[in-house]
Amino acid sequence: MGISGEGEIKIGLGLLGVAAGGARILASSHYSSLGWVLICIAVVGFIALLVHHFAWKEQATLPDMPINEAIDYIVNDSAASVQLRHAPEGYDESTVGKLNWQGEEHQDALRRVREKAVLGQVRVWGSLQIGPPSAKRFDDVPHEIPAEYWKGADFNSLFCFHKTADPQTIPFGGAEGVPLYNRVTLSGAQMRKIWPRIPLWRRAMGAGRRKERLSYRASPPPLKGLPAASPPSPARPGSPPER
Repeated sequence: MGISGEGEIKIGLGLLGVAAGGARILASSHYSSLGWVLICIAVVGFIALLVHHFAWKEQATLPDMPINEAIDYIVNDSAASVQLRHAPEGYDESTVGKLNWQGEEHQDALRRVREKAVLGQVRVWGSLQIGPPSAKRFDDVPHEIPAEYWKGADFNSLFCFHKTADPQTIPFGGAEGVPLYNRVTLSGAQMRKIWPRIPLWRRAMGAGRRKERLSYRASPPPLKGLPAASPPSPARPGSPPER
């Protein structure tokens, strides 16, 4: 599991405090064994933190999380506070908690990924389109998409929340001659570091509750004041069909 840069700093400061406590015990009491134990814990912790830091850098070079899985992770598994859903005027507010209205959380997560891509803070790979757009042919070898590309391109939200044979990027701001990509992929390790998973204690507290994962689309709730549509009654034998 990836640890954010801020998390690494906090862990490092905590280990430094443990080492300082061990040094104080060594200098001011006869419990030298306890002092050495604390110092050893701090040293081992620093080594583990360094190993994690450089191992994550290696993992961050691997394109192993498709864009649809990355968005699903941000919305359902990360601690990120994505944009809340809103019910359109005239819809029953009591049902809003049971649906993902037009996938607002997913759209917000996609915007966040593009912001990071523009800044070069996330690495993105994709298969370049070959030939005319109608052919829907893409290179079999994925290429890293440079950060400059996103200044004239955006994710195509119609095709980024599921697997598809269509381009997953589109021109942005009227840009022309922008190449398109399919099979857009990110690094899972990098995603988990930028958007850490929900803390273990929160997952443990919610283990007994069944939480439905938010999908991109859901059926709209009934309008206020309107009765639910009743199923059609079965036709009687010999009666003419309804028109």
